[in-house]
Amino acid sequence: MKTLILTGMPGSGKSECGRAIAGSIKDSLFIETDKLIEESCNMTIASIFALHGEAYFRSLERLTVEILHDQRKLSANLSLAKEEDPAKTRLLEKLKELLNGPGSMIISTGGGLPVAEGNMAMLKALGTVVYLSADAATLAERLQEDGTRPLLAGKQDAIDNKRDFNKANKEKFERISQLLRERDPVYGMADITIDTSFQTPEAVVNRLIAEFNRLQPSEDFDKTV
Repeated sequence: MKTLILTGMPGSGKSECGRAIAGSIKDSLFIETDKLIEESCNMTIASIFALHGEAYFRSLERLTVEILHDQRKLSANLSLAKEEDPAKTRLLEKLKELLNGPGSMIISTGGGLPVAEGNMAMLKALGTVVYLSADAATLAERLQEDGTRPLLAGKQDAIDNKRDFNKANKEKFERISQLLRERDPVYGMADITIDTSFQTPEAVVNRLIAEFNRLQPSEDFDKTV
């Protein structure tokens, strides 16, 4: 089974490209780690951050990567989680169900998931890692009206006029720029880097498949539609 892991900042196109690839490849499995964690906790990532803290969310990301990297750890972790944490139990049960299927895996990671120590190494051992890059201005434009990202959320509760809107977007651009500086050295460890700034999702998907097959010529990862 071939595995493709998409990394990058929010707004880089990981989810859209991942779904497009999975939808065009027979028997493929698409895993979006953020959605998987949200469903397991029955709340949004912003709510997880607010109620349990970022460290708890990162622990769920770490657990997800560990199980994807080594499925033999699933049973032991599941037994332990049942005694400690219902959300972790649901997460592990969802992973167990997903991993029973055949075919290729396409994984879209949360923006900060690869950054934690050891996570990128496990991702690279799992499959081919792709960094979907974009400059800060492009990311800020794509996320202009997205208030769901806790690390990018502004301080204002509401935007009542154009001045507030411009101020909020400037603050978001600055936060994105800072996160890019912090994360780029880790993102840069990917096997493939594709700049999505001026490309359509379709063009990115086509290049992804071409680059993936170039690295692994023994078995084509072509579309089946």
